[in-house]
Amino acid sequence: MLRTLLLGLMLIAGFGFVQAQAPQNMMEKKASFYAEEAAKEFGLKKKQKQKVYELKLAQMEANREVTKRKKAGEFADDAAVKAARQAAQKPIVADLIDVIGVPKKEFYAFNKRVNQELQKLNK
Repeated sequence: MLRTLLLGLMLIAGFGFVQAQAPQNMMEKKASFYAEEAAKEFGLKKKQKQKVYELKLAQMEANREVTKRKKAGEFADDAAVKAARQAAQKPIVADLIDVIGVPKKEFYAFNKRVNQELQKLNK
């Protein structure tokens, strides 16, 4: 009886750990996909690709933090949420543009296309 109870508790704890890791793993998968696409499209070197990966991961983490704050009721309205997201992302996007080394217009076209593909990874 005790072994069954312990086994059950271990399974529940293990499942909880896996669930907690799932968002982080999905973020890593998306950041990796984004960096791979950037490397292919813009001919990035290995160090540049790694930096793009790190920046994209930071961008997603910043978005996640804003979402947590929104759920906690820290924002008065959607405009405040949008402003917080933009403030969190602006330096990261500037760094991405700098690392990739393309004009803003070209970066935003790439970003729009790849972000649409990233949405499909959720499904």
